[in-house]
Amino acid sequence: MRIYCHLKGSTFCDGQTVLKNIRTEGRMIQPSEMYMVREPDNTYDSNCVQVRYRHGGLDVKIGNVNKENAPAIASCMDAGGTAEIKSCSLCGSPDTNIGLYFVVNTIS
Repeated sequence: MRIYCHLKGSTFCDGQTVLKNIRTEGRMIQPSEMYMVREPDNTYDSNCVQVRYRHGGLDVKIGNVNKENAPAIASCMDAGGTAEIKSCSLCGSPDTNIGLYFVVNTIS
């Protein structure tokens, strides 16, 4: 299944710093630099799925999958399926909060 998502919570972790640096450097974020991790013990949302960024020795949380899409992705991951980020794009400018849209493919 293909799920269209957007990043949430990037202001509560290293997300905005990472995304602004990518935008300032003038490069595109690559799906291969991102992965997701389940966070079932999250006090705010038991369906929480972290989005992490890994590049050049850096491995940090940049936010979470939006709440509307997290249950489907969490369910797939909890059942032993795979959920992989296939495409992504930044939006916004360096003087505002940077947003991130991404597509997740799930295979049960």
